[in-house]
Amino acid sequence: MWQVAVALHTSRVDEAAGCCRAPRRAPPSLTAMLANLTPVEIRDALAARSDVLLVDVREPGEYAVACIEGSALIPLRVLPQQLDRLSRDREIILHCHHGMRSEMAGNFLLAQGYARVSHMVGGIDRWSDDVDPAVPKY
Repeated sequence: MWQVAVALHTSRVDEAAGCCRAPRRAPPSLTAMLANLTPVEIRDALAARSDVLLVDVREPGEYAVACIEGSALIPLRVLPQQLDRLSRDREIILHCHHGMRSEMAGNFLLAQGYARVSHMVGGIDRWSDDVDPAVPKY
């Protein structure tokens, strides 16, 4: 799992004592971690709350083969140019084919200051197994 965190270290020499003091550390920063959700958890979140945005980061050709109803297509390769489509007030749940691209996208969004970001473990492939077998597997 990836973390977005920064730690600052400084040290000084105590000339009077002739030795180094222990490094001083900056106060711990907030650490943002990408949440990993199962397809069932995502299905339930989509059904229960209106502030959830499901984003598909696959390519248009993949989306044409299989998609989750209501998802927004923003391919990973264009995500940096499409940030204006993503509200910071909504929970953003990302998915792809198996979960690798959505994990990368989620960590990118966390680094950009988005706080409510999750990704689907197992991607649309697992969605087909666990939630909706009508969604084709490829």
